[in-house]
Amino acid sequence: MVKPVEEKQEAGFKVTVTDGDGWRMWEAEQRIFGTEPFMWVDNDTVVFAGSITGWKKTRRGAGMYEWNIEKGIKLFWEKTGKYNHRYCFSDGQFSIFLRNPDFKRGAGIWSGKLQGWPGNFRKVDFPESYVKHNDKRIRFSEFRCDLLERPYATNGKYWQPLRKSDGYLELGLKRKGAPSPNIYGVEANKSWASRRTVDLINPVRIPIDGPQIKSMLISTWCTTWYEFKAAYFLYDCSAPQGVDGGAQQEINWKKSNCLPAWWLWPSGKTEELCIPFGPWVHMGGSSRVIPMKNGMAIVDVSSFANSGLYFVDGNGFRKIMTGHIDLANGRRSATISPDGCRVAFKYMINVLDRESRRIRMVDVCVNQIMKNGGQNSPTRTNFYLKTKPEKQAAYRRN
Repeated sequence: MVKPVEEKQEAGFKVTVTDGDGWRMWEAEQRIFGTEPFMWVDNDTVVFAGSITGWKKTRRGAGMYEWNIEKGIKLFWEKTGKYNHRYCFSDGQFSIFLRNPDFKRGAGIWSGKLQGWPGNFRKVDFPESYVKHNDKRIRFSEFRCDLLERPYATNGKYWQPLRKSDGYLELGLKRKGAPSPNIYGVEANKSWASRRTVDLINPVRIPIDGPQIKSMLISTWCTTWYEFKAAYFLYDCSAPQGVDGGAQQEINWKKSNCLPAWWLWPSGKTEELCIPFGPWVHMGGSSRVIPMKNGMAIVDVSSFANSGLYFVDGNGFRKIMTGHIDLANGRRSATISPDGCRVAFKYMINVLDRESRRIRMVDVCVNQIMKNGGQNSPTRTNFYLKTKPEKQAAYRRN
């Protein structure tokens, strides 16, 4: 049962509260429009990039907004100037990247950043070598809210910088040539896929034996840190679209009811999990898997009927809402609170109707009895059903 339970005006913006079967949802009025990133300061407070209706005419009311569950929504930091900014939150500090007008794309688009908290920001200029040319060796790291230069050891490999204390991941050799529409049908692609492993390299460049993560489509796009688990989550985030693996990957997922996923701890320890097959799997569609404290949320973007937010736990799956949840910016588009209970995102009833856009927050840890067996429950839906702890990795010195 879904029913609105409360409607109140908070800090100038109306918030509607709705209770469902084991969840509670907050929705901000349409007058405020938000976008990524959604940055959680604590379990009750999320900060997001946003603006109010008419801001382009008045040039006021755009910047970062703070939404506290109890206190409501308020303007947190107002941007000035002509150019867009990029926002980030790491190690208890906000970073607001300042645009370099000499470049349109790549790392060179940013000349520096403001770092700290509103009212106490300090300006940090990037090295001249970073902003005078657009070097592909330099990239933005979400985990560190900074620009980084590629470690020499990763030349010719896919790599993902992690938190400063954790080093980086190597995700296998880069594949030469255009991707095949069916990775299983070309011998060269089969060979590349069989060698595709993930290695964890710590800050002093001592490789760790393991983790035993081997999967062809794990990418930098979906490697995400989850505070409630104190670990990184990795999976084949292109699989739901049928990208590269074509129809065969979708068939394999459906047959096994398992898309492999892994928890990876900074120590090198791993745990393998299964993501079940469900209505969120479509050729040509898009989805995002978000592990949470008591199950997982899955965002599906495909047809109008299937698009929306699903929640999966040991009782099956249930659809919390139908509509379009923007995934244009990957892991920054829908983020969860540090305790793993709440997820915040930008939502539209209809992707073609920009006037329907709004901000929502959903709590899946509310104290309610969840009914068994959601609609069309898969036979194997427990997110933690297939759990394969690997032995603690040992350091290996070269």
